[in-house]
Amino acid sequence: MQKIEILSAAGFPAAVRSGVVLVDFSRRNCSGSAAVSRVIDLLANDDGFPDAVRIARVHVDAAPLIAAKFRVETAPTLILFRNGVEVRRHCGAADEACLLALVE
Repeated sequence: MQKIEILSAAGFPAAVRSGVVLVDFSRRNCSGSAAVSRVIDLLANDDGFPDAVRIARVHVDAAPLIAAKFRVETAPTLILFRNGVEVRRHCGAADEACLLALVE
């Protein structure tokens, strides 16, 4: 079981600097963001989710500069970082299979 870290603009750089981190850029009061966040919450509690991948969430309404820096134009957007570098991105709806493929 993983804890999903809620990131602020100040904590973002350190959180993605090392290792592999899946970041869920979501928007409050957005049904698409809520749906993807529910799937991520379920995966975080799934034994089949890779232990090496940490999960974090950024509320773009609260951290607009981080969203702008990574050109997050739509929510939800999922970005996989490896040692601070973006390696994959997915925008829009995502089911469990899509998320697992993203972190492989």
